[in-house]
Amino acid sequence: MSQEPDYPRSRRGRARLLLLACADLAGAAPTALAVKLTTTLVGGASPVAVAWLTMVVVNRMVSDSGMRGLTLPLALLCLVGLVMAVAQYADRYADRELGRRATVRGMSRLFGAVLAPVGIGELEDPAYQDRVRLAQQSITSGITQLVHGLIGAAQPAITTAGYLVSLWTVSPEVTWLVLASSVPALIAQLRLSGRREAVQRAMSPLMRRQLFYSMLMLDARAGTEIRLFGLGPLLRRRLLNEVTAGQRKDRAVDRATVWTESGLALLTACVAAAALFGAADRITTGHAPVGSLALLLAALAGVQAALAGLLMQVTSLGPALALYEVYHGIVGAPPDDVAAAPTDPGPLRIGIEVRDVWFRYHADRDWVLRAADLTLPAGTSTALVGLNGAGKSTLVKLLCRMYEPERGVITWDGIDIRQLDPEALRRRVGVLFQDYMTYAMTAGENIGVGEVSTLEPGPPDLDRIRAAANAAGIDAELAALPEGYDTMLGRMFATPGTSSGPTQAVGASSAGAASVRRAAAPGPARPTPGTSLSGGQWQRVALARALLRRDADLLVLDEPSSGLDAVAEGQIHTRIGELRAGRTSLLISHRLAAVRGADQIVVLREGRIVERGDHESLMLADGVYAELFRTQAAGYQLTPADSSGGHR
Repeated sequence: MSQEPDYPRSRRGRARLLLLACADLAGAAPTALAVKLTTTLVGGASPVAVAWLTMVVVNRMVSDSGMRGLTLPLALLCLVGLVMAVAQYADRYADRELGRRATVRGMSRLFGAVLAPVGIGELEDPAYQDRVRLAQQSITSGITQLVHGLIGAAQPAITTAGYLVSLWTVSPEVTWLVLASSVPALIAQLRLSGRREAVQRAMSPLMRRQLFYSMLMLDARAGTEIRLFGLGPLLRRRLLNEVTAGQRKDRAVDRATVWTESGLALLTACVAAAALFGAADRITTGHAPVGSLALLLAALAGVQAALAGLLMQVTSLGPALALYEVYHGIVGAPPDDVAAAPTDPGPLRIGIEVRDVWFRYHADRDWVLRAADLTLPAGTSTALVGLNGAGKSTLVKLLCRMYEPERGVITWDGIDIRQLDPEALRRRVGVLFQDYMTYAMTAGENIGVGEVSTLEPGPPDLDRIRAAANAAGIDAELAALPEGYDTMLGRMFATPGTSSGPTQAVGASSAGAASVRRAAAPGPARPTPGTSLSGGQWQRVALARALLRRDADLLVLDEPSSGLDAVAEGQIHTRIGELRAGRTSLLISHRLAAVRGADQIVVLREGRIVERGDHESLMLADGVYAELFRTQAAGYQLTPADSSGGHR
């Protein structure tokens, strides 16, 4: 179970967090915050004013002063009631507006911070995922809860102070009794707050696992295996186990709350009874006017309610501070170490060099790359081969600065890539990853994400997108979709008004050209179901995404044909060969026939580069590459039956 950092326990640390939260909210919604402060002041003072005016009305009625003496206090009572009603509506609006604006500002800052790191190492850390989830919770409730706790505490504090003054005028003894009874209530509420905070922290990994199991059972791709292997009951049981584990923690706190607050209620009742008997005695003996009883009743009930509200607001600051500490820890984290003045890499003229690079994903894991040395001369093609787990894809991610090597250096034209602007470096690289993404976007957008400038600002550059799709051999199939390149892929964001039946599959259509025209034409979105692509079609969409960067200096293709049939594979590799001509390229493939034309072939084994050379020299060396090549080739040796074409 991952542990979150404790929020500061010192007064200075808590005060700093409160000030930061107030600054966040003031920056997000200054007007709404000002309205909230005003309504808080009105809401705190109004009940006390009502109690005093009520006492005046009762006393004047008893003294038989007539309506002339009642007109002003009654009018003031009506005015205070009107102000309270308007303030209540304004306060409700200010609350909602604070929440809306704080959410936008918080989401912007949080996901700006999530996207800020140069690499992706933190995204693979479960503890970091927990912190981000808690930070999201802080955005929706924590920041506003902090300010509500601070401002909300001001309202009952004002009310409490006013009522205590009122009680003092009736009975100083009752005032001291009420104050004394608030001490055990404060201690009890602080203890409950600590327990709630502990439960909140313990729930984070439980919630993450609940989300995993629920999303897995809703995943259409996983649905096939879940039903085929009968995994449904297992996944449902595990989901329910996580839910019940969380509920057990909640239930324990709720039970403690019931017992604690019941005891406090008994204490409050005893204090109220003592105060009432004392006040009745003072009035009946002539030591206080009758109206003071009305003031005492209102003040006694009001001060106890206000004290309870004050305690609740103060104790709620603990969990809210814990959430905000996590949020601020992410958005306030120092940036990654980058060069003081990062350099633009510029066009690749000499080449890329990997020198003595060591890398592992965690300090307690084995090395994935060991003393890797590799040169990619500009304008040449390199193929990287090896068994699964040899470190091929990891090397690609190091070239793109998704990770940093623990030892060694990678250079671009002799410059350490850590001295280069990461975004500028990545713009110089076109990559098809083995674990490519399938986005719940339109067909055109799924390609356009490879070069965001083709999507925005301005209208999508459909010509460039289609050119890349054509190069990847997928243009005709995307054009034949129901809405052409505007067809939504997948059903997650399918527009309403469509059939709830199975996801529409891609098939041939004679309306391809027309659908492309529809995709380019402006107009209201039409209801359309999501469309499913086959694995091979998605592979070509991802390839088009990589090819969209026509001016990329380095083209990296990690298993570009793993999902294609034999004919499509041959076509793709022919096209890739044309695209790689004269360009710096790195091809990773288990199909060794596809790499034999590379200028150099590099063999990785258990993280080490064990061979390098062209196809002919490696075959003559009769080493690892030759063994792998012959093993694959043996499966394609023609038998007499194959040679006869199946004719008997």
